[in-house]
Amino acid sequence: MNDKGAIGRSTATKIRDGKIVTPNSYFKLMKWMEKEKPEVYKEAMEHILKELGKLKMEE
Repeated sequence: MNDKGAIGRSTATKIRDGKIVTPNSYFKLMKWMEKEKPEVYKEAMEHILKELGKLKMEE
């Protein structure tokens, strides 16, 4: 895989719950949540880190 392979695929537009979401939308949502809903942000980050940990173990 070349240097851009994983990054190129990660920037693709995705559909979540019937809405089209780009990574920039995820970033903006997380920044808003960090300020406005810190308890939800913390839970979301814990979930993301847990899932990333699972991926690393599978490699």
